[in-house]
Amino acid sequence: MGKPNSKLKMIPLIHFFLILLFLFKCANTANIELKKVSKEDSVSNQKTITIKLNNFKDLKTKVIVSLQNLKSFEAENYKYEAEYFYNQTIEGDSIILAIPEGNFVGSITLLPSQTTPYYKSISGYHTIYFGTNENYGKNELKDLNCYLRYLRGNSILYSKATANFCPILDLTEKNKNFEFSIPKEELLNPAGTFFGLYLSIRTAFVPAFVYYPYAPFLVFHGIFGVTQNVVLIQLDKHDLF
Repeated sequence: MGKPNSKLKMIPLIHFFLILLFLFKCANTANIELKKVSKEDSVSNQKTITIKLNNFKDLKTKVIVSLQNLKSFEAENYKYEAEYFYNQTIEGDSIILAIPEGNFVGSITLLPSQTTPYYKSISGYHTIYFGTNENYGKNELKDLNCYLRYLRGNSILYSKATANFCPILDLTEKNKNFEFSIPKEELLNPAGTFFGLYLSIRTAFVPAFVYYPYAPFLVFHGIFGVTQNVVLIQLDKHDLF
């Protein structure tokens, strides 16, 4: 884990920054929001992406899907511009999204979170990249396998995270299914916890709070919790190949 520094590393704020990044990427291109469907729905010339969450317990999970047709990705000299997107906190433990048939590059990101005021915050971050690297540039995979990377400590967005890098998402013939789980209990994020405590205590000495020195602590930790914790997410099953 990286050393604490002046950059904000608190996991609960990851949602805000990731959504801003996602909106920025989509701002300069027309894109289509993917629609939720049920198993009984059948639409011609469309396939489905099913995302299932195992043992996520009481965590609320935001799902962000960002995809571009492979042909347009290649035609634009591998400059990524999302054409299809989904960005919602889902209800329940699964979701099915309909999308036109084709081959796609892009990503699926999971952001589970839960905050208990004055106790703790739990957050996670996991992304599957299809045919791209983490910067949405072309990824030259040497074989038809997904490989896992652990990301930690050196980004403003997260302290610990996981990512799978996979070949393109082929939706020309079959629907695709993805199952995720949280295999271990949450881990303490010392840098985020220390920064939150430092910020609330340091703010108490601002002249505006001279008569209410406990106010910053109560407000800050009522929103974000006292300790910052992370969960690592793993991809259990998929049928990409």
